[in-house]
Amino acid sequence: MRYFTVIGWIFCLTSFAQNGSLKTDFGQGGKIQLDFDDLDDLVGIIKDDQGNNYLYGNTSDNLGGVYPYDFFFARIDEFGDLDPTFGSNGIYRGDFPGFTSCSVKQAVLHSSGIYFIGQGINNSSLDTFGLFISKINLDGEIDTNFADHGYFTKDFLGTYNTAGSIIIDSDSKLVFCGSTTDDQGTLVEYPILGRLNLNGDPDSTFGSTGIIAWDYYAGSLVDLLEIAPVLEVRHGDGMYLSEIVEVNNAYFATGKYQGTANIELNYMSITKGGVFNPNFITTGPHIYQLDPGANHQISDIAYNGESIYISIFTDGAMYGQKHLIQKLDTIGVQQDLIILNEGGFDLRTNFLECWNDRLFYGGYRLDLNNSGPGYFSDDFTVQCLDELDLPISNFSFNQNMSTMDELGAKDIEIHDSYAIVGGYMNNVVGDNYTDLCLMAFNVNDQLTIQEENKELQIYPNPTNGIIYINEFSGIFELMDMSGKLVKKGNFNGNIIDLSEISPGTYLMKINDQKALKLTIF
Repeated sequence: MRYFTVIGWIFCLTSFAQNGSLKTDFGQGGKIQLDFDDLDDLVGIIKDDQGNNYLYGNTSDNLGGVYPYDFFFARIDEFGDLDPTFGSNGIYRGDFPGFTSCSVKQAVLHSSGIYFIGQGINNSSLDTFGLFISKINLDGEIDTNFADHGYFTKDFLGTYNTAGSIIIDSDSKLVFCGSTTDDQGTLVEYPILGRLNLNGDPDSTFGSTGIIAWDYYAGSLVDLLEIAPVLEVRHGDGMYLSEIVEVNNAYFATGKYQGTANIELNYMSITKGGVFNPNFITTGPHIYQLDPGANHQISDIAYNGESIYISIFTDGAMYGQKHLIQKLDTIGVQQDLIILNEGGFDLRTNFLECWNDRLFYGGYRLDLNNSGPGYFSDDFTVQCLDELDLPISNFSFNQNMSTMDELGAKDIEIHDSYAIVGGYMNNVVGDNYTDLCLMAFNVNDQLTIQEENKELQIYPNPTNGIIYINEFSGIFELMDMSGKLVKKGNFNGNIIDLSEISPGTYLMKINDQKALKLTIF
């Protein structure tokens, strides 16, 4: 695995002023603020083909300092106006029956409605978390024909179950991930994956029950509810899955692992038959850490058909306060760790979105000179990487509400010519604490750094220093990732010797053609 850091990257490119500028016909000059209740938190945004955006998240009254959360869905048009034909005046607010508080974790749009995963909590009962999957119709009401009166839920191995994410796969199946605690035996978290039919019934062709788990102690994949109790250990240890995506007709899932004092990361690949993928880098979970001794957390995942990107946060001295994006190939081999820094700011990536061969990323951006209590983020921030995973310097979006409020960006949705980024903002007025905040900005397909050139080939890559190219004479330039020239020379024949160059990741340019990324080991 190679690491590279990009600090203040600047490249010569054509500027398009509209990229990143506010979409002025959205809300008030590109920004809107929505107040549903005393505490509002946006989780995600989904677009449809008609230009609408579905917002979803959690909201709560402030009942004497107690916040009994409900989940909400809302629909807005391209101008930021609530659609009165959806739910009640554009909003549906609901809860998970039998639980005092609930929250939605992720949602996915289908032509028949919106499927979503969440969890409920009974505050009066210790360690009572209920995982559920539900469906809301496109008119803004729960589909009571889905599963059991609108909700699929099970205790799995016990009463403590956490929700991860949900997708609709290429076979029109609902696939979800999460964890369950064996509270009758081991007290360990087992990662679970499940597959349902669109009507909410478990798909028994996935494993034998539709729900599978990784047995923490036996080290094998089993059908849920067939795990034998073992010795009791510390509650909380084990493995959680929080993100899932379909890759090469299999399911790639990732989350956190806690077996020591620190939180590490894990990922695995499961076939559509419900067994470990034999073509993956490891048969079973791959457990790893970037920053030894630090806690790690995954916030999002993206897949562009060629590579998997995972956004990671650590609290360690090595990688804290930076945007971290781990790149993997489709069989789980770790490629570049993309470290994106901005001097003077604490950065945390909350979302990733692939669009038009670009990778948008962003979330929190805190000025380190801001020492006021409670301040965690000053701006919504969105940045973009090109097809070489390099920052596009003609695009940058950093905006706030000009009220000195803390802002937290949670998700982005990109349309053909504009994007919406949303999250929360502090708005402490009486019992009201946070509101939803959304901003829209312009993008276009000319968001690029260099001209396309498919002809140049450099191989092998990675290399031990001897490379072959498909041109037989000319000039080469080797630059480091900051753009500094490392070596330049003429070549005759299709071989260039770079064996004296230190290991690392570089840019190689041949005869003024498009620069390609080259890794030397």
